[in-house]
Amino acid sequence: VSYLTEIQTAFNLPLHVYSLLHLQAFTDTLPLYLALIVPMVATGAILNVITNSAITKLVSESDTGTVLGLNMASNSVIRTFSPTMGGYLYSWIGFPVFGMLGFIMTGFTSVSLLTVFSNIKLS
Repeated sequence: VSYLTEIQTAFNLPLHVYSLLHLQAFTDTLPLYLALIVPMVATGAILNVITNSAITKLVSESDTGTVLGLNMASNSVIRTFSPTMGGYLYSWIGFPVFGMLGFIMTGFTSVSLLTVFSNIKLS
């Protein structure tokens, strides 16, 4: 139970920073975009480590390999189809689509996690 509190604390700051960095959708210069992309990549890597750690601790030892394998498989599938979808959205909407979509998705994730963590009764 105390580990759930640690996970919640560990997720809060990086996830909100990651979400706010997707405001790059409103950048119109390359230097500003590059200034935002470096911390976004760093917080994304931090969130990946936190997620894998949480999965490892919250799942039974016999299911850890399966769950981590599913996590990596879904990540690979997403990385396979993302360039195609990104190219289509870029040709349809333009450059700001990347930041807008990222901001919407991470904002949704932030709200979902806050809702889930607030509904967990810690004893």
